[in-house]
Amino acid sequence: MGCRIRQARESDIDTLARFEAEISAISFAEEAITDLAFHAGKIRKALEKGGAMFVMESDERKNEITGWLWMDIKTNFLTQERYVNFRSFYIKEDTRGGKEGGALLQYGLDYCAARGVKSVVGKTHTSNLPMRALYKSMGFKATHITMEYRLD
Repeated sequence: MGCRIRQARESDIDTLARFEAEISAISFAEEAITDLAFHAGKIRKALEKGGAMFVMESDERKNEITGWLWMDIKTNFLTQERYVNFRSFYIKEDTRGGKEGGALLQYGLDYCAARGVKSVVGKTHTSNLPMRALYKSMGFKATHITMEYRLD
């Protein structure tokens, strides 16, 4: 499958809000925020600020958006080293497992390298095995584990 990667734009917001709601459901289960208006507003604000937000379009599907990558460039307050936090990464279900996910992730890594970023942080829910496998295949290493205990 052929694809193109481009900067996200305002006309993409409805599609990206649906992706964000699905990411939330995968990551947070019963605590997921699935309100599309909430996600659309968050994406709209980030687009206005000029964030690093990219979509992947399928050549075969008349430019349908099949992937989404949202990154924040940050600075470590102690070391002053620049790093990137992957806020969102999404590949449509019928496209997962192919080369497209790796292509979008590599695009993000190349974007970071071109801006002098020293490290990239990608988070995923422990049960999201496909994302964990993609990160590992691209050379990411696990560095932190968050433990939670529910009192309810």
